[in-house]
Amino acid sequence: MVTRFVIQSYTTDTGLDFRLNLGLASPTLDAAFIWLKSPSASADIARPLSLTVPFSRPGVEVTNGSDGAIKQVKVPQGLVNVSVRDNCEYHLECFYQTNVGSKDVNGYYTTNGSAFATWVVKNPAVAPISSTGASATRCSG
Repeated sequence: MVTRFVIQSYTTDTGLDFRLNLGLASPTLDAAFIWLKSPSASADIARPLSLTVPFSRPGVEVTNGSDGAIKQVKVPQGLVNVSVRDNCEYHLECFYQTNVGSKDVNGYYTTNGSAFATWVVKNPAVAPISSTGASATRCSG
């Protein structure tokens, strides 16, 4: 089994469209994708509240944090963990299924290895509201 995490991303002067495809939910059905779409400039691009998983698929479990933002997405082939660094940056950490453990007391999956890929989403120009510097960049894996 091969895990597919495929990216489609573009930025314009007014927004950002980033999709992290989540591999397969079954042999004949994809597991959808994590989507960050902002049609206009917004400081929210740099916050996980802007992330969505727009389709419901069997075997795909989306866990939200206390703020309502996506914290983890568990798929049959692995896990994407959302790790907030600060008001301008968060990371999408991608783990193979073999590195995903059980849930902790807070209801989040644990991991027992390093992420095979990490995507950094940041907008260093959050004030004034801007998307000019917004980016989603693969930094490891």
